[in-house]
Amino acid sequence: MSSRSAKHRKQKRTPARPASARHKKPSPIVTALQNQPTRTAAAVTGAVLIAAAALRRKGANGRARSALNEARFARLLLDMSQGLMGKTPDGSALANWAKGALERRLRQLRKQADRFDRLDAAGRHRLRIAAKHLRYARMAAEIRADDV
Repeated sequence: MSSRSAKHRKQKRTPARPASARHKKPSPIVTALQNQPTRTAAAVTGAVLIAAAALRRKGANGRARSALNEARFARLLLDMSQGLMGKTPDGSALANWAKGALERRLRQLRKQADRFDRLDAAGRHRLRIAAKHLRYARMAAEIRADDV
């Protein structure tokens, strides 16, 4: 007679799952359907869309991470930092760029302001925002000019 008790002999053994299936999390769709099997078709469709979005997000995050590790990105950062620091000791490269950018924004703002009386409420709002952006850019350029 075996040393196992009658209780243990009556229990059926479940077959072992393959190693590949042991650590996989169920998909969000399967989880949603298991938790609430009476869900409507719309809810299941929503779960499918959420799962698809999660997969796309995961892929996009992976591509972004790999792009950040490329040499091209490092070169871009170095080039940008050199440009922002100015190629000459007095920072004239940055100052020239900032002057041109501010003049360009001012021209665009004046063009929009000429049509002010014909603008609707949304257009006037965009004009005010453009004026704020110009003011902030000018303040930033002045601060940077003081640093150089």
